[in-house]
Amino acid sequence: MSDTIFALSSGIGRAGVAVVRVSGPAASIVAVSLSGKSLAPRRALLTELCNKGTGEVIDHGLLLWFPGPTSFTGEDVVEFHIHGGRAVVGALLDCLGEFEGLRAAGPGEFTRRAFQNGKLDLTSVEGLSDLVAADTELQRRQALKQLSGEVPRIAQSWRQRLVESQALIEAHLDFPDENEIPVDITREIESDLAELCCCFCDALAGRRRTEIVRDGGIVLIAGAPNSGKSTLINRIASRDVAIISEIPGTTRDLLEITIDLRGLPVTFIDSAGIREASDAIEKLGIARTREKVKEAHIVLWLSANDATPAEPDLLHPNLWTVKTKSDLLSVKMPDSGISALTGDGVADLLLKVYDDLTSTDVAGEPSLLVSRRQFAGVSAARESVSRGIERLRLGQLELVAEELRVAASYLDEMIGVIRNDDLLDEVFSRFCLGK
Repeated sequence: MSDTIFALSSGIGRAGVAVVRVSGPAASIVAVSLSGKSLAPRRALLTELCNKGTGEVIDHGLLLWFPGPTSFTGEDVVEFHIHGGRAVVGALLDCLGEFEGLRAAGPGEFTRRAFQNGKLDLTSVEGLSDLVAADTELQRRQALKQLSGEVPRIAQSWRQRLVESQALIEAHLDFPDENEIPVDITREIESDLAELCCCFCDALAGRRRTEIVRDGGIVLIAGAPNSGKSTLINRIASRDVAIISEIPGTTRDLLEITIDLRGLPVTFIDSAGIREASDAIEKLGIARTREKVKEAHIVLWLSANDATPAEPDLLHPNLWTVKTKSDLLSVKMPDSGISALTGDGVADLLLKVYDDLTSTDVAGEPSLLVSRRQFAGVSAARESVSRGIERLRLGQLELVAEELRVAASYLDEMIGVIRNDDLLDEVFSRFCLGK
């Protein structure tokens, strides 16, 4: 690449320290020009940074030079560690923009250059993206495992097994007159392919766990009007996020809050009370509630102790009926439910929610695969191998070899050996400018 890019790599806004990164062939030239000093690789230099056009001092800061290819991007990289005021950062970025051959980086462009220069594979790139976005401990652990490079190592071992089986078959196809392919070899190939399918299934089995850790669980709070939905979500949020009123139908739209529930991101959604409504806006809110049911992992149907019990008017495979307003009862029974007003029973309810969402050992060892793209790649490879086994039993060796080649290509695309520009654009667009 002939151009040099720059961007603020630390967070936007006032901070004690800001990091501005420059990557490309002109990086060291820019650093020498701004500092007026020679550079030593991987050694921090405390220096004045001056705008050479005006002679004005921009700031006093640290300068670090990482010559390529031993840098994050594989190119020459310079980092300026400066004071984090908006004016300081803006002055340095404006100064960098005046250098010929320099331009502002696009989203994820530093990481994309690292990928294109062989510093990261595509699964590690996704792990890095998840690590930057991680809000909870489980998300952090899962992202770090992706970033470690375990996925490409295992994918390459799977691919090698496919290649070895393919080679045995193609050797027979290339030399058909030598001898027939031994029966014991076909059995060996079938056994190895069946074992490989089991490996694929094991990796795919963690999909629910991964999606919940990565994207979070969704809990829809539903019920009749005045059943305590808004009071409950306020209690969960530990603040007033919903308007509480004795007037039925106060909540007209979906209201979401996300909390860190023991390291798991969980979104709770307050919804409009389900009833026969005449108001057009309330009808729309009820319709949105029914639509949101499809996305929820759990639906909590609230039934107030001071009202006639209402049968759940929603269909969901994981719907729980929760009695509310237990504080209004003079005598509490074991099944009195919760009081969102006092908080009685709410902690136990949240624990049950956590236990249900983590029923597939979410809190255990992070899954191998994390993204929908990775699951799709392994799933497609498994289907090709399964078809290959069927064709092997029928003696269709040419078709078996083709199925194994296709399966290997799915694994190659998953880790980024086969480049798909549209796919790469989608992956890297999720990064911030400085990454």
